[in-house]
Amino acid sequence: MKGKVKKLTNRDKKQLAWRCVHRAIRKGTLVRPVICEDCGEEFPLLGKTKLTAHHYLGYEEIHYLDIQWLCRKCHNRADRLLRDIKFGRVDNREVM
Repeated sequence: MKGKVKKLTNRDKKQLAWRCVHRAIRKGTLVRPVICEDCGEEFPLLGKTKLTAHHYLGYEEIHYLDIQWLCRKCHNRADRLLRDIKFGRVDNREVM
């Protein structure tokens, strides 16, 4: 089956975005902060940080490094809100 291009699943896109972020951190082009961008709570860098990269614009290649650094609690809340908007449970105008 030459010439057939495999369509990336959402999971594949997430993994590629995650790898891109971690590669940028290792290279030093992206720096992981110690303060959550949403709640402002501080997470000192003792070993592994508790802040995670939230891809708020999606997982398309052009947005791989468009991220917000959020604590787990805020990240879960942001993901839940995006799902609610996607499935019409919340009007995105209410959020803005």
